[in-house]
Amino acid sequence: MSTRPESPHTELHLSRPVPGASLLGLADVTTAQSAQSASQSVRMAGGPDVVPGYELGEELGRGGMGVVRRARDVALDRVVAVKILHEKYDANSATAVRFVEESRITAQLQHPGIPAVYHVGKTAAGAPFLAMKLIRGHTLDAILAKRAGEPFHVLAVFEAICQAVGYAHAHDVIHRDIKPANVMVGSFGEVQVMDWGLAKVMRNAECGMRNESQEQDKKEVNTEIRSLRDSDGTVTQAGLVMGTPAYMSPEQAGGEHDRVDRRADVFGLGGVLCAMLTGKPPYEGTSAESVRLNAVRGATGPALARLDACGAEPEVVALCKRCLSFDPAERPADADVLAHEIAALRRASDERARKAELSRATAEVQLTEQKKRRRLAVNAGAAITAVLTIGFGGTYFGLKRSEKARERETAQRKTAEAKQAEAAAVLKFIDDKVFSAARPKGQEGGLGWDVTLRQTLDAALPALDTDFRDQPLVEATLRISFANTLWFLGDFKGADANYERAWRLRRDHDAPAAETLVAEYNLAYSRMGLDRNDEAIARFESVANAQAELLGKDHKDTIATRTGLAHTYESLNRHAEALAIRQDVYEIQKRVGGPEGVNTLISAQNLASSFANAGRHEEALKLLNETVAAQARVHGADHPLTLLGQSSVVRLHNQLEQYAAAVKLGETVMARQKAVIGADHPDRMNTLGSLAIAYAALGQYDRALALNTEKYDTLKVKLGPDNVHTIHALSNLAASLGALNRYEDALVRFEEKYSLQVKRLGETHPDTILTLTKIAGSHFLLNRFEKSAEFLTKAYSQIVATPTHDPAFAHSIRYRLIGSLYDCGKGDEARPHVDGYYSDCVERKRGAENLEYVLRQRYKYAEKQKDPAELAKVASLWGRLNPTDVTSLGELARVHALAATFYHAQKKATESTAQADLSLAVLAKAVKAGFMDFPYLESTDAFNVLRGRDDFKKLVARLKVKD
Repeated sequence: MSTRPESPHTELHLSRPVPGASLLGLADVTTAQSAQSASQSVRMAGGPDVVPGYELGEELGRGGMGVVRRARDVALDRVVAVKILHEKYDANSATAVRFVEESRITAQLQHPGIPAVYHVGKTAAGAPFLAMKLIRGHTLDAILAKRAGEPFHVLAVFEAICQAVGYAHAHDVIHRDIKPANVMVGSFGEVQVMDWGLAKVMRNAECGMRNESQEQDKKEVNTEIRSLRDSDGTVTQAGLVMGTPAYMSPEQAGGEHDRVDRRADVFGLGGVLCAMLTGKPPYEGTSAESVRLNAVRGATGPALARLDACGAEPEVVALCKRCLSFDPAERPADADVLAHEIAALRRASDERARKAELSRATAEVQLTEQKKRRRLAVNAGAAITAVLTIGFGGTYFGLKRSEKARERETAQRKTAEAKQAEAAAVLKFIDDKVFSAARPKGQEGGLGWDVTLRQTLDAALPALDTDFRDQPLVEATLRISFANTLWFLGDFKGADANYERAWRLRRDHDAPAAETLVAEYNLAYSRMGLDRNDEAIARFESVANAQAELLGKDHKDTIATRTGLAHTYESLNRHAEALAIRQDVYEIQKRVGGPEGVNTLISAQNLASSFANAGRHEEALKLLNETVAAQARVHGADHPLTLLGQSSVVRLHNQLEQYAAAVKLGETVMARQKAVIGADHPDRMNTLGSLAIAYAALGQYDRALALNTEKYDTLKVKLGPDNVHTIHALSNLAASLGALNRYEDALVRFEEKYSLQVKRLGETHPDTILTLTKIAGSHFLLNRFEKSAEFLTKAYSQIVATPTHDPAFAHSIRYRLIGSLYDCGKGDEARPHVDGYYSDCVERKRGAENLEYVLRQRYKYAEKQKDPAELAKVASLWGRLNPTDVTSLGELARVHALAATFYHAQKKATESTAQADLSLAVLAKAVKAGFMDFPYLESTDAFNVLRGRDDFKKLVARLKVKD
């Protein structure tokens, strides 16, 4: 919906002001994140590579068929990878058919080791594209090239590759291009087999051998992969080699398509294992053709020699050699069989390692026991001497202790009398003003038998001002109790007023320092709940330092304050500071209260939140699951803390893109929270928001909209429309409306959000300006391009008018503004922005990944205007970037040729010849870089101005000979 993503961060946990567990949340963007995300974002409007519903980012890589770019899914607000058919291919070509086939096959292969396909469609120019899961990590090829002797879990990674390919084999799909470059290893060790562009769905006669377990698996899942074509006949000629020769089986390298089955993939898997063990593929050569000929001959002799010398376990080497057999019948039947064999080898290796470690540990224990026995013998003599010495001094110190005991007894009696008087006053107040509410209505303060707790509190609170005028410290204690209850009921403003009154009473009437500090801690926590974070941090830091000095670092009050400080740090994205505190607090709680103490479990949940914010999701999930299980044992399955822990698990499932699991658990937690803590409790609101995200990710936008609507309506009443959490909920509601193509409704919500932010933050605040860009994006989706340009112009003017603005954020808005102006045909207005954007990219090294696209917009406008001087300037700017890929070089040559054409029309021969010379120079550079598309040169009208030149004719003739 918007033209810039709102980054996720941990939502504020609104719970009682004691050390509570924060949620792993997805909330609206913060100021710091606005700047960071803005520098990485791109606009959604304009250009031939517009992908409906996605904001395209930088290019991630290129393959034979397509270009892969980072993108943001506008509806779901998540980062994905978008693969678009390479621009040099026609949308109706055989390559395009194969591209769509890849999308179809990959989408039907539902396996953790195969990238999930979210969407398939066409760009604005009609080119096919697919949106899929973005894997954060590196290709196996890159890992092997850089590991340089570093530890590498070869068998674990290889087994995961085999499992993914084995799943495809079980569904009659063969990959046909297995190699390290097509394997991604993610940041947490997850393995993905990529690029199914050459995959083929086999007919029954081609299926070859399949083991019984595969047949059973296929029956259980009851799925059949459907193909767009019955064979390769429409896209592949007989004898045409498809794949990568260095990893190809002999039958595949020889173009024997009727013999290529699962065992050809097994050969490729063997090639991958060979590269993992030796650093080189099965075949090498001085040229691509020599490599292919070695593959046809099955010349694996050098590779087998390298395997013998690699130092790997003999069983692994033997299995790799079997996979590389020339005869397919000698290889494992399919990837699933291979995965089971690798798993068996891994288990055997792990067992050997375990036994070796057990032997070493046993030896260490025996040595430690010997040392301990010697130490006990020495210490025994010293202990006897100490006992005798204590005996001689016992009488004197005993008399002193008796005297001090009498003094303590007197002080304790006075304290007890004071406490008794306080207790009597409190009990009288509770009986007269609280319990009395349950009496018949109108009788001695009664409110009726169906009175609610909130009604009782509202009736009793005024009496605190009158009943305890002479006992201010008793009033302070009662106000804290009332405030805690109001907090649990979600009335943060009411709780804050009572916390502040209690703190002032204790401060002004000389209460013990420890009690005054507790009151100030409660006040700091409530200020955090009201989004007054600067004040909250100042109070938390002051109280924590005072408590550590007065009570010690391990005291429960000090721990509670440090926990609140960590929550506030996290709400401001100061995650490293929050993590440091939470790790320390967790260790203290384990030491003081045991591993399953109430506060230990709360600290563990908080620590899991910080792990997630630090990107350590697997650690977070493990710790959360352990904590929730312990909370259920300690508190019970329906305790609010247990449910809160499960809500955090739901949020973490979302972060790990495990949306089905999030929905399954989230629905249960949401229903239990409604019964236990109420439908409008903040903890339930957080669960509801997580559930909405999961449903949206699964494409169930109606359900997501219903949940986001309920959350916004509830928070608007509970917290007020201008509370930061209400505004976050409003933003999520607008996004849900956009996902359902209700752009007009979404626009209304974004305009409402903008109005609130102007009042709360001011017009020049980055978050307010960000909402302007969302309004502009909504207008664009409604085909109101003039309006879109108007709001982007306003956003850019406001951001640069702020002296402390983030240049990266301004740079991002300017990029979108340029595209918007060109969309409206206002190229003259866009031109100075292009010059400024170019200077930012080149001189300040900022955001250059989108610069070529901006230059394309500028030259296309100049082409429409038939302006040769402007085309020449654009070509000059582009040339200074020194492009090296053949696509950019080919397009740059076209710009020069267009300038030459229009100069020629204006009868400016000198300028025309100069531009034609430059066009040919760039084409020569493109050919050197691998450009082979002579039909493009022969059919493109822009090159008409060159056709009569001998150097152009020679260049085209040379390309035809190479082809």
